[in-house]
Amino acid sequence: MATPAGSSSEKLTTAQDPSPSNVYALTWVAMSAFFVILFFNVGAANPPRAQLPVYVESELARAPIVTSIVQSTFHIVFAAMLLVGGFLADRFRPKRTFIIGLLSPAVAGFLLIAQEVWLLVVAAALTGAFFALHAAGSRAYLVLAVPLKRMGLLGNLYELGFTLGAALGNAAVGIIAARSGFQLAGIIIVGLGVVTAVAAQVWLPPVQPKVVSAEPITLGSYWQMMRRRSVQLLLLLRALPTIYWSTGQLVIGIQLLRLTDSPVAPALFYAVSLMAIGTTMMPVGWAADRWGSGYPVLASTILVIGGSVLAAIFIGNAWGLAAGAFVGHLGAWWLSGLFPLLVAESGAHDEQGRLAAVTEMAWSLGAVVGSLGAGVLLTVHLSGPFIVAAWLNIPTLFIAMLVASGRHRARTPAPAAASEAG
Repeated sequence: MATPAGSSSEKLTTAQDPSPSNVYALTWVAMSAFFVILFFNVGAANPPRAQLPVYVESELARAPIVTSIVQSTFHIVFAAMLLVGGFLADRFRPKRTFIIGLLSPAVAGFLLIAQEVWLLVVAAALTGAFFALHAAGSRAYLVLAVPLKRMGLLGNLYELGFTLGAALGNAAVGIIAARSGFQLAGIIIVGLGVVTAVAAQVWLPPVQPKVVSAEPITLGSYWQMMRRRSVQLLLLLRALPTIYWSTGQLVIGIQLLRLTDSPVAPALFYAVSLMAIGTTMMPVGWAADRWGSGYPVLASTILVIGGSVLAAIFIGNAWGLAAGAFVGHLGAWWLSGLFPLLVAESGAHDEQGRLAAVTEMAWSLGAVVGSLGAGVLLTVHLSGPFIVAAWLNIPTLFIAMLVASGRHRARTPAPAAASEAG
């Protein structure tokens, strides 16, 4: 769709286009290396934060408030640095930003090594900063390296890599910590961060926008970006379903423990549901590539609302709660996997880092609202968090309808994919 006459977005210059053969190599050879590096890096970066409560209590003999302070530090710095990461990815190209972000395990590993609280806080702040660069740089690299017609499939693979990498990484770190101690686990994590960053520098080719705007890339450009209706739709679509997901993360574990009187039930639910969801994400991505993102987005939204309602109805029954929660989680994960495609469709080549940053900030905001809101609503009524989550996602259905009609697409003369060839 052409932009209105006189719009600044018409001031574009075209970068040197890669040949079809190079595009093919970038998509299948380099992207294979990209996903392998991402898998091992996330598998190293996630466990220190997940294992932090155990480390603080068992090794440092500190109160839970220490864990809360350290984790809050990570989230605050991560949210703030996302804007910087998006700016750097667009201004200096995503590969450089992504490689710096890959060093996040090299600092996260000290969360399992440090013996003083102030060192834990410093390590958490640095981890948040590096991981923000990781999030913005990796998403921008993915969009510029992959043809738009394959973004649905590979975008879901990107999200699946985060899930499986974190799951297997936590299992490995748990075994190492139990047998040899947290110190060794932390040292291995630091080493993996350095190795994956070096591997990315050696094996990943640089990518650049096919079309570059003549407008300067500044931090102030975020304000203009967020005033666009297409971006506002994406922010709401990212934040509102996340409120349900974050609500479920808190309530489901607590309630399944109460209903079964066994800590095995929540762990089993998350393990089984993630494995089942993982098997469906790739077909959903393929469907989005084949028929467009509209129907998968609508189906995902309906599942989130339906899952919220079912979880509220069966809050007192373990099997019913698990089934309802699974339906809602399925929709939330599908939407998450579709977001690289939606972001690619919503912006120009040279703003993908900033778009990834603002949508990830919307996810963080939704996660905080869901977690805090669920904690308050649980004191009012057991099913309250899911009822509120269902109502909050009614607007998401209308937003999904607008997305299905293409209202989220950028008003720009250039597509946001690396190339339609390959």
